[in-house]
Amino acid sequence: MKKHALFVVALIWTLLAPAAFPVFAETAPDRAADFATQIRHAVIAAVEPLASLQAKQVNASRFQVIPKPLGSRLNLTACNAPLSVELLSSQSKGVQKLKVSCDSPKRWKIHTQARIEVMAQVLFSNTTLPSGSRVDADQISYQEMDVTKLKRGYLTRPEQLQNKTVRRTVRPNTLLTPGLLRDAILIKRGDRITISSGTTGIIVQMTGVALEDGAAGKQIRVKNISSGKVVHGRVQDAATVVTGS
Repeated sequence: MKKHALFVVALIWTLLAPAAFPVFAETAPDRAADFATQIRHAVIAAVEPLASLQAKQVNASRFQVIPKPLGSRLNLTACNAPLSVELLSSQSKGVQKLKVSCDSPKRWKIHTQARIEVMAQVLFSNTTLPSGSRVDADQISYQEMDVTKLKRGYLTRPEQLQNKTVRRTVRPNTLLTPGLLRDAILIKRGDRITISSGTTGIIVQMTGVALEDGAAGKQIRVKNISSGKVVHGRVQDAATVVTGS
């Protein structure tokens, strides 16, 4: 009878054990995954303010922080206190270098990286732009790109094309960068222009002639036709040069 009772107990234990033990078991890989997630969240929290600032500067549509995956062989003691994360990188964009450390119960530190991705709408050509031509609003389109990867720069507003011409022929679907543009020549040598001089409230205007080419904001020599005097002035627009300011 006793043998029969022991057999029944053993059978019940065998049937219940497989269902019961997995509920409470925690393997080393599980703990490592949880710890890696803790480090990942700490890194994201440390870098997000910088990423948010960069996103605001370019009116980005979205941004994210992408931590570098930790090595599978990483063996660290779980930290009892919040992890300390220090930004080590001098880079203002792209990949950031960081130090993650723990003080309790066992001191340790690791160096890792995180990449900032800032997605913004940037300007592209939607047609061929001949060399030396200006870029009109109907010749551009927008595409969303990670601007941290655009090492040659980019443009986000049509106003940035004002008084600019392209340095060379630009093909359709080309990213427009500052290096592709140059200041448009508004006044050419020999053009008759208005010379404007004076302070607020007292403005004197005279007819003159340009002695050299000039883009907006540039200083050029102009000659007063009436007096024959040559002066330097700043190009205000395609017909006006301002002196004495």
